[in-house]
Amino acid sequence: MNTTTETFTLQRHRRTFTLDDGRSTLHLGRAPKHGDVTTAAGTWPVRILSFRGLAAEAGDFLRLHPKGAVLPDGPARWTVHRHSAELSRGGARIVVRESGWFRKTATVEVTGAWADLDLVVLTACFAVLARQRRRVMLMTAVAASNHG
Repeated sequence: MNTTTETFTLQRHRRTFTLDDGRSTLHLGRAPKHGDVTTAAGTWPVRILSFRGLAAEAGDFLRLHPKGAVLPDGPARWTVHRHSAELSRGGARIVVRESGWFRKTATVEVTGAWADLDLVVLTACFAVLARQRRRVMLMTAVAASNHG
């Protein structure tokens, strides 16, 4: 079993996030619920299924849900925390954490082997970042309505 840990940081340029080496990107839509992930294998639409439980999917074959995640290489566990989320199966883990104060981005720690790693990592990042964007939009709307 591979127990090496890799760390990735998403680089942000407006609504587009790129993995460290530029091989794959996540583009957020105007609304915090939609986006696109582009890897060497193609482009997939990503969307939030539920902000409450933080469920997301990419294409028709990758689904992250607290009741169980479905990945290209089998099931996994999707656990959500306040500013992070974790995907785990056996000894393999993907941990996504919000990073940055004003311009949010994410750091990712990957342990073990995962099929379609870039797609899985960027979909998990999309879920965490989309929830954070929604939180900011709601706080902005509340603040604007209190001052008018």
